[in-house]
Amino acid sequence: MDSLDLFLRLRAKCRAMSNRPLGLVAVDLLDHMNESYIVMHDYHSAFLIVERINASRNEISNEGQEIKDLLSKYFIDIFDSKDTRLCSDAGQHRYTVYIKNFCSDHAFDSYFPELVEEESISKITLRAIVSLFKECDENFIEVQIALGVLRESGSKKHKSPAQILFYEEKDLIVWDSDRYDKDFLEVTY
Repeated sequence: MDSLDLFLRLRAKCRAMSNRPLGLVAVDLLDHMNESYIVMHDYHSAFLIVERINASRNEISNEGQEIKDLLSKYFIDIFDSKDTRLCSDAGQHRYTVYIKNFCSDHAFDSYFPELVEEESISKITLRAIVSLFKECDENFIEVQIALGVLRESGSKKHKSPAQILFYEEKDLIVWDSDRYDKDFLEVTY
């Protein structure tokens, strides 16, 4: 898919910025077709997660709480990765304050600048996700299937994002087997 190729071209630039899985993770928010999504991108492995924010658009604090819950699900419940730095170079969003609050509440390092570079990594990633939605006829389930294929696809030159994140350097991630058994399918598909 052309949209995923756009995303994968960033791999070398991102990997140069993070020397281990979950060391630097972009957390961006995307508004698309009257829905909001949180997009998480591990710079080291290129592992990409897109979650729909299901709260009512009428109450931003409910949506903000859902964002904090999703961040807790991935960075505390599943990965338990306290040394992760959450960032975005896409500028500020109406939900950025909730991500900053999550980082502050759980002692995560974060970086969310006011200004944004025109061709930032986050902007390119978000553009790739929007293109992926279009290629999948705006079907969120199809988008998740395409992302699942991306996570598992590797080549002789590049290991798959899942291989890098879960196996290649697994000793760098604090992993709770009870949580892994319960949540693994949710993370990979």
